[in-house]
Amino acid sequence: SPNSGLVQPDDFVYRLSLTAPDETATFRGVVYDDENKPLENATVYISWDDGGFWNSSEVLTDKNGYYTFERLDPGLARVDIIVERDGFRDVFSNRVLLSPPALIEPIGFTTIDFVVPSQEVFDAQPCSNGAEECEIRYVDYTPEQKENPLMDSGAKTIYISIGFGFMGLALIATGFTVWAMKNGSILVLRTAAGLSFFTVGHYYTACCFGIVAFVLTFAVPKRYIPMNEPFQ
Repeated sequence: SPNSGLVQPDDFVYRLSLTAPDETATFRGVVYDDENKPLENATVYISWDDGGFWNSSEVLTDKNGYYTFERLDPGLARVDIIVERDGFRDVFSNRVLLSPPALIEPIGFTTIDFVVPSQEVFDAQPCSNGAEECEIRYVDYTPEQKENPLMDSGAKTIYISIGFGFMGLALIATGFTVWAMKNGSILVLRTAAGLSFFTVGHYYTACCFGIVAFVLTFAVPKRYIPMNEPFQ
């Protein structure tokens, strides 16, 4: 499955974000309550590590629960949604991954909708200061999202498709390898090694092994077929 492989979609996007230019991410979406109704005037507070210190920005949702940020840095960020209701301030925290721009696009777009838990869920959470009642209540999903942060569903689908493409090439390369072992064709073996190079992903070590495998095909001696009758 996409969440059990060596390179998962969020890992792939995160590695691309490390080399992406700053202020090239746009983050947007809708905030809903537990009944799937848009939340108006909810504070969406985003913070991220900007070279050793924390940078932040915040906006209020409109009447449709919509929010948008522009000129953010691609990569990992923390999003706190703050909702004031019935004398309480509820803080809903998540870890998100902002997509970098595509190859030919200047801006990367990340669209994530949030559903704020009900007041009963917030009321069941322990207070941060150990008191029995607290004005500020927290529901924090960031610890469980450490390995798999929230990300744009469209970007996730694209990179899952790329992963299945790598798997398809790997199966084709395996077929060529079996074929080469049966008929002893160096050309077919070289084709299999060339295809396998494009299935190793973005790991430099794997790329080196792929190149070595392709080069070694030139060291395989040609198949010798002895003649049964002497040459006259």
